[in-house]
Amino acid sequence: FPSHDIMWYAARLLTLIDSSFEEVMALNNAKLKARYGDKFTEYAALNRDLGKESSILEGGEDGK
Repeated sequence: FPSHDIMWYAARLLTLIDSSFEEVMALNNAKLKARYGDKFTEYAALNRDLGKESSILEGGEDGK
């Protein structure tokens, strides 16, 4: 599929689940901030707090 087709399908899916690209990006940014703070480290990548990340993605701590 050309990339614009994939983006169209993603936009349709987000509309169906009453979400938006902006909301998804904000949640991902919050998750990455919780994982790495202000700077990526290999240690943080390998030793993540999956509970905290899940909570953020499910709308808890720092999530919307």
